[in-house]
Amino acid sequence: MLYKGKTQPLGFSAWRPVIIGGALAYAAAFHWAYVSWAVPIYAGTGLTYSPPAVEALLALYILAVLPSFWLPIDLQRPTQFVYLILYLTVYVPSVFVPTFVGLQDPHDTLAMSVALCAGLAIVGSSHKVPTLRIGQSALERGLFWTLLYGVVLAVDVWIVVAFGGSLHFVGFEDVYAVRSAATHLLEGAGALGYVMFWSSGALNPYLIASGVFEDNKPRIFLGAAGQALIYAAAAHKAALVSILFIPVLAACFRRKPRQLLLKFVLGAVVLLLVLTLALQLYPSSVVLRWTGIVVIYRTLELPGLLTAQYQDFFSRSPHTWFSQYTPFQGLLSYPYGREIGYELGKYYNGREDVQSNAHFWASDGIASAGIGGIFIASVLCGFTFWIVDSLLVKYGTAFGAATLTFWALAISNVSLLTSVSSQGLGILILLFYFGPLPLARPAKVRRRRTSPFTGIASAGGNSLHNCELNNEY
Repeated sequence: MLYKGKTQPLGFSAWRPVIIGGALAYAAAFHWAYVSWAVPIYAGTGLTYSPPAVEALLALYILAVLPSFWLPIDLQRPTQFVYLILYLTVYVPSVFVPTFVGLQDPHDTLAMSVALCAGLAIVGSSHKVPTLRIGQSALERGLFWTLLYGVVLAVDVWIVVAFGGSLHFVGFEDVYAVRSAATHLLEGAGALGYVMFWSSGALNPYLIASGVFEDNKPRIFLGAAGQALIYAAAAHKAALVSILFIPVLAACFRRKPRQLLLKFVLGAVVLLLVLTLALQLYPSSVVLRWTGIVVIYRTLELPGLLTAQYQDFFSRSPHTWFSQYTPFQGLLSYPYGREIGYELGKYYNGREDVQSNAHFWASDGIASAGIGGIFIASVLCGFTFWIVDSLLVKYGTAFGAATLTFWALAISNVSLLTSVSSQGLGILILLFYFGPLPLARPAKVRRRRTSPFTGIASAGGNSLHNCELNNEY
């Protein structure tokens, strides 16, 4: 609906052409980055390019842009931000890359892309379902934060004791050596591996986000220090990068700008274009090279490649029918000797230690039931979104989206069940259920100017009366 008058916000239809154009620009930028930078460098990993026929390429672009006709423009539910991340980092790469690498017939990859488009629509439909009314179950504020601080500090001490002299910061080129050593250490450390994932995926992000919303700098520092400690122990790049992106996104959400998700799409277009151009102009820059590895290869191109590999592998190998998950292991026979990620890592990389984990559409859907599994995985994801949004009603959209920023990346790289059980969403759900509302922040005081001639205030009055509490959380 469009509103008339300068004081009314622009409605849904007024901005729709802009986000459609943004989606088209993003698809073109992705295509350019793939062909001009990723393929020449990572062809050995499977990122190859077989130019599709004009009709096939046109179909891919249509499928990549089609979701922009229903993508959210304003942030109205917390999981809409996660939904947008899925579109940018999983859906668009999974539409293009399988056809580009050519592991399967173009007709088969196109059929899978159509199924992914329908799956994305299914997930998005959860935002049309009214949220549940979940009662207020918050612990007393002092008790909650005492318990949470105690748990976080206990985890940090446990990590320091367990890793001892093995704690050190390394460049991204050495992360795999550190991870290998950390994996061997954690094999004899009981539940510490799970606890570290819960800490990096839930506890520390919750501290940082709530600290930003309450202007609590010690809390932000504690969460950031915890993420840095996890990087020093196990070289998890996402934990280190989150020290920057969680506070930035939380501060952005706190301001509640209009058309936030639209601006995020346009920002992604600019980032991808500028980064790809910079990599062409300054190929020897170490900083740019690692930025390209993290942003273009690891975040965008690799999910698409994994989609292609999962489709190819399970077109010639038995589907799991969800037997990879503990609740079904007593009912169904699992057809493989190791986890799915290791099976694909060995098949496509020839190495026993490579684990090719992928997003939920691949690891939950395609692995379990082929293209049909995409629809099942989409229903489960939409249901998860609905539950999370219902739990976050009491907090408000802005705070909820800020706390989900790390999980948005997790669900783009692992199965849905893994993201709930070991990547932090399960812990976040407990924090949402028992946590108190963020404290309202005092609004900025506006002091009224007094005329030097009349002594009459031109606006306002006593500054104490102009101090309001912002309760829009």
